[in-house]
Amino acid sequence: MFMIALIPALIIGGVAAYIYWHSVKAPQVPLPGFGQLPVAPAPPPGEEPPRTFLQSVKAEFSTLGSVFSGSKVPAAVEQWRPLAEKYAQINSILDPEEILAIIWTESTGNKNGINPNDPSYGLMGVTMLIGRAYAGVTSSDQLYDPDTNVKAGSGFLAFLKTNYEDNYPLSNPAIAWVDAYNEGEPNLKRGRQDADYANKFIAHLAALKS
Repeated sequence: MFMIALIPALIIGGVAAYIYWHSVKAPQVPLPGFGQLPVAPAPPPGEEPPRTFLQSVKAEFSTLGSVFSGSKVPAAVEQWRPLAEKYAQINSILDPEEILAIIWTESTGNKNGINPNDPSYGLMGVTMLIGRAYAGVTSSDQLYDPDTNVKAGSGFLAFLKTNYEDNYPLSNPAIAWVDAYNEGEPNLKRGRQDADYANKFIAHLAALKS
């Protein structure tokens, strides 16, 4: 157990040492007197001063955090924000980011995406049942149209949030209202859910709102 607990400290120490020796540092001037710390010369006009060691560590760990958390919103998802904003105004219970979080989770912004297991189609992974109910589609081909797809998907998402958010809040990802978008209402009520779906949605939502 001691060795396991020691691993994070070793990793942090190693990264800090690497940054110290490899970050860009200002040249040190000779010590002007005993016991006096070296002073870095001022940068040339128009140039930013070099980062301190602590600033370098902070920047490096910020970058590492972004990489490992996967928090950067893909451009393929962000491009649909105007459409998400349009249908968030129509379905006022929704935030645009909630619509985009479903798009990110279901298709990563691919308007031609398909899940053959459902089957579901397009940006928000809409089934024909939901497409008929919320957008009046008569063919799965219509669900590849982004506007039609988001109209249907956001309509269903708004219905679920309206009816289940109070009893199945996102604060409990093990059985959250958004799970019904993936697994269906009957499974939500039975408690048979895949928490991984809600966790992805919550992580994507946080990234979109950051």
